[in-house]
Parts: sequence; structure tokens; C-alpha cells
Amino acid sequence: MCIKEEYDIPPLTSKLEAFKSSLDKCRRSSVFNENDREMTYLSNKVWLEQTALLLLSSALEYNVYSLYEQIGMLKLLEEIKIGSYLKCPDITNLVKMLQIVLDTKLAVKFDIPLYFKKNGRQAVIDCISMLLDKELFEHALKIAEIEGLPKDLIIVREWHYNYQNQRNNPNLWTDADSEFSKHSITADCVVEFYLEYSGKSNDNAERYQILKLAYNWAKKFELSNEYELECEKWLAYVLIFDKKEIDSDEIEDSFPVNVTYKEMVEKLEKVPKHDESLPTDQANIIKTLINTSLNRGNFWLALKLEKMFSSSNTDLDILKLCYSLAEH
Repeated sequence: MCIKEEYDIPPLTSKLEAFKSSLDKCRRSSVFNENDREMTYLSNKVWLEQTALLLLSSALEYNVYSLYEQIGMLKLLEEIKIGSYLKCPDITNLVKMLQIVLDTKLAVKFDIPLYFKKNGRQAVIDCISMLLDKELFEHALKIAEIEGLPKDLIIVREWHYNYQNQRNNPNLWTDADSEFSKHSITADCVVEFYLEYSGKSNDNAERYQILKLAYNWAKKFELSNEYELECEKWLAYVLIFDKKEIDSDEIEDSFPVNVTYKEMVEKLEKVPKHDESLPTDQANIIKTLINTSLNRGNFWLALKLEKMFSSSNTDLDILKLCYSLAEH
């Protein structure tokens, strides 16, 4: 089939109809038994269709001299409903992606022949990778959304970039967190991102903020390192205690009211102990946190803090005894 942008539709569709009809007529009598004959026919039919696709994609790649012309040719194929004659990739999506590449006005390559093959998704991944290398995050995101690809890599990489270029933005971390939530980024990826920068930060307040965000994701999605992150969060908090009042946002994580003390004790087995003894001033802050937790009715947080930092509290001991007796 000869493809030209100015070609009339009826001649093109008639040739496609003839091709489709010829494939159907290839089923003939044979010395093979019926099953072998049918398998041979199907195998030949698939080969012919794949060859036709290869020729079509090669024509788009090598017989057209610009991306703009390629889009024009693909729109023509879309108009004649090429998918009803050949089992080919979604032409509509391909047009959208090529238009996004064209809008960049940069030398970004989309491998059309590869897209027409079985592993065609690799052409999309390669294109997204090139866009990311050129820091075209919005364009990469649009292409990922068209193909239904995970957006984790794109969004996280964008915020690695933003970290380097927006260090003076006071809302850097809250903005990042909002984007991660908006795009439903995998919790493991988000936590890994936060931990990388918590380790780089020399500012105790910033480090606490980052660890708190990491812990919130781990808690929400029940990651295996939830309590390790909580311990790290409180270790960061005690370093800024004198600059930050305890508020309801810090004294959180209450267990549901229908959870028994026995269930709390079983859950407590997953809570790690901090290996090193805290300096006296920091240990006293932990005791203050336990007292505040009890005063605000957060028995579960008090239990966790007691175990994490090997602290002690008379009121907590009395409550544990009362709960234990009540459940026996």
C-alpha cells in the first residue's frame, strides 16, 4: 500500500480490504490433517500481518522526513481505521505521544518501528528516559499517562531536580508530598526519596520534617520499616524540642478504642529498641513526651516511646497493670 498524506481514503481502504480478504482466502485444502492445516494457516497469517506492520512502520520511519509528516501519516492511518485490518498498536495514542515530542522542539527520538513490535512499550520507556534526561518532566508525565505507565520514576526524579533548584523554597517538602499523593506514587519510592535527603540535611528542623513525612507514608501503607522510621522521627524531634512546642500533631497514632491491651502488647513486639542510651537532656524529653501522651489519652504512643528508648513512667506502669488485670 502506498501511503501519501494527500491520498484519498477510498483507494486506501479498498487495498486494505483486498489484503484482509486475501488472508482469509489462504485457508486451502492440504495433505495435512485439519488441526495441522489450521495451525499452519494461522502461523502464515500472523507472519504476513507482522511483515505488513514492519513495512508500514519502516515506511513511517524512513520514507518521511520530519516528525510533523509522521504525525500526518499516522492521522491518515487513524482515519482509515488501520486497526480493523491489522493488529497494530493504538494509533491514536501514538499520535498523541508524537505530538508531545514535537511540542518539545528538541531532538527527542521516538522509535516508531520498535513501537510496532511486540515489545513496543520499550519505545515509550526509551522516549520518556530521553525526556527526563532533558528535564522535560511534564512531557514525560503526559506520555506515561497516555500509555498507563507508572509515574513513580518521573515524579521522584522531578523532585530530585527541584531539590537542587528550589533549596530556598520554604514549602519544598510539603509541595513534594502533595505531588506524591496527587499522583499516587508508591510508598516505598516516597520513603526512599525522603530518607536520602534526611541523611543529607544538616538542619535538625528540616530533618525532623522529612522523617515525619517518611513515617506518615510508612504508617499509612503499613510498610515493614514503619516503627524504625518512627523511632528516627522522635530522635530528630528531641533535638528541636526547645524550639518547638508539643502539639496534637506530634502526639498522634492512637489505637482504635476496641483494641485490647493484649493486642497492643503483641503489636509492641514489632517496635524496635534504640541501641544507644540517650543523653540525659534527651532522655528527659522522652519522659515529657510519655507524660504528655498519657495526659492526652494516647496510651499506645506512651507504650511505644517507653520501649523505643527504654524509658520508665510510674503512671504508665500502673495503667499497664490495670489493663492486664482487667483482661484476665
